[in-house]
Amino acid sequence: MNPLRTGIIRATRSSDERGTARLILENELEGGIVNTTMARSYSWWCVDLTENYVLYLTHYTLRHGQQHRSSFLSNWRLEGSVDGCKWTTLKNHRNDCGLANCETNSIYCTCTWAIDNHCNAFRYFRILQTGKNSSGRLGICLSGIELYGMLVEIDS
Repeated sequence: MNPLRTGIIRATRSSDERGTARLILENELEGGIVNTTMARSYSWWCVDLTENYVLYLTHYTLRHGQQHRSSFLSNWRLEGSVDGCKWTTLKNHRNDCGLANCETNSIYCTCTWAIDNHCNAFRYFRILQTGKNSSGRLGICLSGIELYGMLVEIDS
């Protein structure tokens, strides 16, 4: 069961250049996905677990969002929020090469990071670009995100 198709989770982003926000949750690479925000400062991508769930996040994985080995996300913050207004920094990345350091022949590179020392559960998770990507440009190229941890269903 894909939680996106059942409405359990949603994805949004700051702007659309190519692809759509929801593609990061579909876990498909058919037809050579190119999935990017517009080239703007502080671009972001957000996953909403809806009012029914919160997640105690322990790790997360990102997958690069284009067919070429360029424009890898390298400066960003992963943030969590309960209400979508006040954000808590869960992990700060500066000149991170994780998405660029995969096998030479792989175009949709992935990398997983641990979340240390955070004991709160969040409904929203946001990737906020804080600097230029590996090609010296603004904008986020992503084709996948996976969130790991303990999911808690909220009683209605």
